[in-house]
Amino acid sequence: MTEYRALVKEGHKVIRILSKKADSVVLHIQDTDDKDYILRIYSQEKKVYRVLTQRAFENMPYIRETYIKDEFFLVEEEFIDGVSLQEMVSGGARFEHDRAAQITAEVCRAAAFLHKNGFIHRDIKPEHVLLTPEGRIVLIDLDSAMEIRPDKLNDTQLLGTAMYAAPEQFGLTRSDVRTDIYAIGIFLNEIVTGYHPAVKQCREGALAGIITKCISMNPEDRYQSAEDLAEALSRPHAPKKMNSRLIAILGAAAVILAAIIFIAPGGEIEDPVTPDDIKLPVTETIPPVTEITPDTKMNQQTSVLTLPEGCLPLYKEIQRSPIYYNSRSGAQSAPLYTDDGVLIDQSYHVYADEAIGEIIGWNPEFGGYELYSRGCKTGATGYIHAEKDGKHYVMPVIIQGEIMSIYSGLPDYNDFAKSYLEPQPGKTPGELDHITWEYEAGKDTVLYIVINGGFDKLIPQCTNEHVTIERYQGETNWPYPIFTLTFRSPEGGDVPFEVKSDYGRQVLRFIEK
Repeated sequence: MTEYRALVKEGHKVIRILSKKADSVVLHIQDTDDKDYILRIYSQEKKVYRVLTQRAFENMPYIRETYIKDEFFLVEEEFIDGVSLQEMVSGGARFEHDRAAQITAEVCRAAAFLHKNGFIHRDIKPEHVLLTPEGRIVLIDLDSAMEIRPDKLNDTQLLGTAMYAAPEQFGLTRSDVRTDIYAIGIFLNEIVTGYHPAVKQCREGALAGIITKCISMNPEDRYQSAEDLAEALSRPHAPKKMNSRLIAILGAAAVILAAIIFIAPGGEIEDPVTPDDIKLPVTETIPPVTEITPDTKMNQQTSVLTLPEGCLPLYKEIQRSPIYYNSRSGAQSAPLYTDDGVLIDQSYHVYADEAIGEIIGWNPEFGGYELYSRGCKTGATGYIHAEKDGKHYVMPVIIQGEIMSIYSGLPDYNDFAKSYLEPQPGKTPGELDHITWEYEAGKDTVLYIVINGGFDKLIPQCTNEHVTIERYQGETNWPYPIFTLTFRSPEGGDVPFEVKSDYGRQVLRFIEK
């Protein structure tokens, strides 16, 4: 593989070498439009990549194309800007049971997609699961994938990582979808405890039983499909602990009940009480919450995108939910419906305005078309179009920022681009995308961290001594949490730091004026 650079397309730049083996090289490439992608170069064909070409799925990288060049097999794959679960676990991260179950269910969906296309991954582990800043869970690296062949009796060779390999991978019998179930069980244990189950196995809550079943030596004793495992993980799995405030309230209620219910001689109750008569003690005053509805805000926002003349409305769901479609992190798909509830199927001509991305194909998993918006600007607007029988349907689209975005001023939900700070790519190989901001030594500098839809429980964190992060308490039209990031450095100088959460990170570099 010494001549791999000659295989890179003319005008495309090699940003860095991600891995290099005797029979393969994996490169981070930037094309002539400054768009990133992964180029995999193999000395022999990898059928799994050819089969998955242009079959988009949210939890796996999109395979743009595969081709032969100079007797090498080349794969152009979506570049995933994320952090591996292994990196997070090695850094001390431990996931709460419900969050771990949610992540693992996403891995199961990726495995199920692979299984339905006729392959087993055979190397599922935290290192091969990425978490993007937008919260996307992506299963990567199909180098060990094996075609499902029920006619063969056992594996011809051991591929994958030994500590995650199921017993059948050692030639005892033939690997099948339950081989991936075994590895997923180990994966789940590691993101909860930080250890392989042989060292420390989760013994608390419902996840303990799920992990034990996954890593059973006999495949017949495991979950029999990734879908079955995902279903088991879909239920709440937080260990049941009584809230201390609830205990105090219940205790107080018991005292009150004991005081107001008096048993008279003869065993009858004097002045019986009803539930309406019982008043629990007020332990704290909680002001009423005026709920800000994101759906209403999004409807207001998309209302400025009036339908083009002669066009009919298109909806993301048959219930006519808010007109909103954001796939900034990559590809997103969902069923689309006409005004009278007809599903937009493959008989329609579907396309998107360039500003919001491109339609890359039909996704049978979700029964809808894939919109790919990586590289689109925050605040960009446009339409998804569907045409058939002389009728033209459109759906307004607005591109949001990342799940955890940084703003220089208080964000405006009617204008995502206003004061939004776009992370800039690193200038040297291996340098992470980052936000640069100037400050004055000895003075407070305030930025805003905003959280986008569906992740209202996300808490950003930073360990840098110059940074304080607090929940913003003022009035705003933003329907999700906002945090203030206050930076103060008396010493001055350049200060790089990271803001992290369960859904990725933002790298910032404060430079003294």
